[in-house]
Amino acid sequence: MNRLFDVGGASVAGADRALDGHWRNAHTLAVHNPVSYKARAVGDHEINGSEPIFTWMPGGRSRSARGAAMMQQQVAVTTLEPNPRRIRLAALEFATGRPVVVHGCGTGDGGIVLSAARVSTAWMAHAIRYSSGLVCVALPAQRCDQLELPPMAPRSEPNPGPVWCVSVDADGGISTGISAADRALAARGLASPAAVPGDFTRPGHLVPVAVGDLPAFGAPSLAEAALALPEVAGEPLAGVYAPLVSPLDPVHMADDEELLEFAASNGLPAVHAAELAAAR
Repeated sequence: MNRLFDVGGASVAGADRALDGHWRNAHTLAVHNPVSYKARAVGDHEINGSEPIFTWMPGGRSRSARGAAMMQQQVAVTTLEPNPRRIRLAALEFATGRPVVVHGCGTGDGGIVLSAARVSTAWMAHAIRYSSGLVCVALPAQRCDQLELPPMAPRSEPNPGPVWCVSVDADGGISTGISAADRALAARGLASPAAVPGDFTRPGHLVPVAVGDLPAFGAPSLAEAALALPEVAGEPLAGVYAPLVSPLDPVHMADDEELLEFAASNGLPAVHAAELAAAR
């Protein structure tokens, strides 16, 4: 387990309490500039700059212009070195059940990632509101086998990437299964080391995704990043994730700049998927 995020020997929870009064009031906790990848934050944890650099309702450049700018950064994406402070702040938030925005994914998407073991109804509702409504839980492929979560579609040959499994609901304590409360309960169940196959009904409203080894080259997908984040945070290996929808063009998913704008306007930490892969 990566212990980069133990602060002075304290636990993640203890370090979070120690930092709580300092950085929860920051307007932007750990947001990248999408061109230079320099982190910016305000308050006691200022890194490079002292003012928020984005708002959620984007203006100025169009999606196509921003996309062209981001394409110029592909070399940097695949060789990005992790920023220990930025990742530590994200890990501390994640370990308390708060969302982290992951961008720069190899699949071209990005979104909210939450600890499945700690996700609350309120944060699940937040993820549903700003995504397409489809919420997944990344799990190690071996754990999916243990919980008898088969792939949605039969495979004639091994697939090296993440595999969507048959959707689930918690077996008890729910209504229809689709509410934020019901999906949060199912997510916490999937994260529990004590869970057994009979704890879930199939099909349901939460999609487990079986994740294997991270790719040797390039940035991981959002599913792979959602499993890397709990590893670096010292949390159970289960990550809730929901790709975010573009506010400018709701028929498309949010691009990297929109993801960063969302993080800034919601006071959430943001990390690059390649940083998470390098920090493991």
